[in-house]
Amino acid sequence: MFSKKLVIWIFSILFVVIVLISTVFAFTLNKIDTEYTLIGDDDSKSIEIDEKLNSFLGKNLLFLNKKDIQTKINENPYTECLSVEKNFPDTITVKVRERRDVYLIEFDSEYYKTDENAFVLSSYSGSVTRNLIEFIFEGVTTSKPIPGQVLSLVGYQDILSSALKVAKSINLTDCVKKIKLIKTFSEPLLSFDLELYTYTGTTIIVKKFNDDGEKKAADAFA
Repeated sequence: MFSKKLVIWIFSILFVVIVLISTVFAFTLNKIDTEYTLIGDDDSKSIEIDEKLNSFLGKNLLFLNKKDIQTKINENPYTECLSVEKNFPDTITVKVRERRDVYLIEFDSEYYKTDENAFVLSSYSGSVTRNLIEFIFEGVTTSKPIPGQVLSLVGYQDILSSALKVAKSINLTDCVKKIKLIKTFSEPLLSFDLELYTYTGTTIIVKKFNDDGEKKAADAFA
């Protein structure tokens, strides 16, 4: 009786081991489908991303952490991993977009480029070109811009978010060369204005833009 139980126990263990080994090999990552939204036709961008993704080939799909893939792609501030989906038994689908230079921010006599969401992309030492919009802050300060992080407006992050929404709502083109966020009055009677300077010499002023600023900006540009 004892020997029979022992045999059953051994076979049970062997069965579990075989199942585990089969699972490991059955769900090995062999294919990566990548959907790109890139700016321009520079193949080096997709090649760089593919090299990072290929480092995950051969890993077990069951235990693969999607955040590890996102972190790897997001190492470059210009690339953002939008999503990672597991498609069993051996494939993942990854969506990646490229961030675009939009704003130029000055901090302690140094310049930094950000995207339309004030996500800091890189430091900058060149001249101001037409594809970059200077973003100036008056009466408020920002923390030191750090590539890979969103720009922080000290004490007024919600105001920065409102200003960015206003800028997006008017579909900024190459006509705007500078935006100035201005804090007026003093607490508790705070107010914030947004001035948009164009290459034609026209200045659009949006008073109290944090109060229905998107409509005010649309009316002003109209």
